[in-house]
Amino acid sequence: MMQQQHPRVIIRIPVVPGYNDDQQNMQATAEYMRANKLFEVQLLPFHNLGESKWHQLGLPYLYEGKSGLAEERLLKLAPIFETQGIKCHCGATEW
Repeated sequence: MMQQQHPRVIIRIPVVPGYNDDQQNMQATAEYMRANKLFEVQLLPFHNLGESKWHQLGLPYLYEGKSGLAEERLLKLAPIFETQGIKCHCGATEW
Protein backbone atom coordinates (compact mmCIF):
# COMPACT_ATOMS: atom_id res chain seq x y z
CA MET A 1 0.00 0.00 0.00
CA MET A 2 1.33 3.43 -0.94
CA GLN A 3 1.78 5.86 1.94
CA GLN A 4 -0.20 9.09 1.61
CA GLN A 5 1.95 12.22 1.42
CA HIS A 6 0.79 15.36 3.12
CA PRO A 7 0.83 18.57 1.11
CA ARG A 8 3.39 21.23 1.96
CA VAL A 9 1.59 23.88 4.02
CA ILE A 10 3.35 27.18 4.66
CA ILE A 11 1.75 29.60 7.09
CA ARG A 12 2.32 33.18 5.91
CA ILE A 13 2.21 35.86 8.61
CA PRO A 14 2.32 39.58 7.82
CA VAL A 15 4.21 41.04 10.79
CA VAL A 16 2.72 44.43 11.71
CA PRO A 17 4.55 46.71 14.19
CA GLY A 18 2.53 47.28 17.33
CA TYR A 19 -0.01 44.63 16.39
CA ASN A 20 1.55 41.17 16.23
CA ASP A 21 5.32 41.74 16.28
CA ASP A 22 5.91 40.91 19.93
CA GLN A 23 7.58 37.80 21.36
CA GLN A 24 4.44 36.58 23.16
CA ASN A 25 2.30 36.63 20.02
CA MET A 26 4.91 34.79 17.98
CA GLN A 27 5.49 32.25 20.78
CA ALA A 28 1.75 31.51 20.94
CA THR A 29 1.64 31.18 17.14
CA ALA A 30 4.60 28.78 17.14
CA GLU A 31 3.00 26.65 19.87
CA TYR A 32 -0.29 26.56 17.95
CA MET A 33 1.50 25.54 14.77
CA ARG A 34 3.44 22.77 16.49
CA ALA A 35 0.30 21.43 18.19
CA ASN A 36 -1.40 21.29 14.80
CA LYS A 37 1.55 19.69 13.00
CA LEU A 38 2.37 22.76 10.91
CA PHE A 39 6.12 23.02 10.48
CA GLU A 40 6.84 25.85 8.05
CA VAL A 41 6.19 29.59 8.33
CA GLN A 42 7.00 32.69 6.32
CA LEU A 43 7.22 36.00 8.20
CA LEU A 44 6.35 38.90 5.89
CA PRO A 45 7.40 42.46 6.73
CA PHE A 46 4.72 45.14 7.02
CA HIS A 47 4.85 47.76 4.29
CA ASN A 48 2.62 50.68 3.46
CA LEU A 49 2.54 50.29 -0.32
CA GLY A 50 -1.27 50.11 -0.34
CA GLU A 51 -1.73 53.40 1.52
CA SER A 52 -2.59 55.37 -1.63
CA LYS A 53 -5.33 52.87 -2.52
CA TRP A 54 -7.07 53.50 0.79
CA HIS A 55 -6.95 57.24 0.13
CA GLN A 56 -8.33 56.76 -3.40
CA LEU A 57 -11.25 54.85 -1.91
CA GLY A 58 -11.85 57.65 0.58
CA LEU A 59 -11.15 55.34 3.52
CA PRO A 60 -8.98 56.07 6.53
CA TYR A 61 -5.66 54.24 6.53
CA LEU A 62 -5.02 53.00 10.07
CA TYR A 63 -1.26 52.78 9.60
CA GLU A 64 -0.79 56.28 8.16
CA GLY A 65 2.78 57.43 8.64
CA LYS A 66 4.01 54.07 9.94
CA SER A 67 7.25 52.93 8.40
CA GLY A 68 7.83 49.46 7.04
CA LEU A 69 9.24 46.68 9.16
CA ALA A 70 12.96 45.99 8.79
CA GLU A 71 13.93 42.45 7.90
CA GLU A 72 16.30 42.47 10.90
CA ARG A 73 13.19 42.47 13.12
CA LEU A 74 11.91 39.35 11.36
CA LEU A 75 15.28 37.67 11.81
CA LYS A 76 15.03 38.28 15.57
CA LEU A 77 11.61 36.57 15.65
CA ALA A 78 12.69 33.52 13.62
CA PRO A 79 14.33 31.62 16.52
CA ILE A 80 10.97 31.51 18.32
CA PHE A 81 9.71 29.22 15.57
CA GLU A 82 12.95 27.36 15.02
CA THR A 83 13.16 26.26 18.68
CA GLN A 84 9.71 24.66 18.17
CA GLY A 85 11.05 22.70 15.18
CA ILE A 86 9.36 25.00 12.65
CA LYS A 87 11.27 26.09 9.55
CA CYS A 88 11.06 29.88 9.34
CA HIS A 89 11.51 31.98 6.19
CA CYS A 90 11.91 35.74 6.63
CA GLY A 91 10.87 38.28 4.03
CA ALA A 92 8.91 38.10 0.84
CA THR A 93 11.71 36.72 -1.32
CA GLU A 94 11.34 33.43 -3.13
CA TRP A 95 13.19 30.40 -1.78
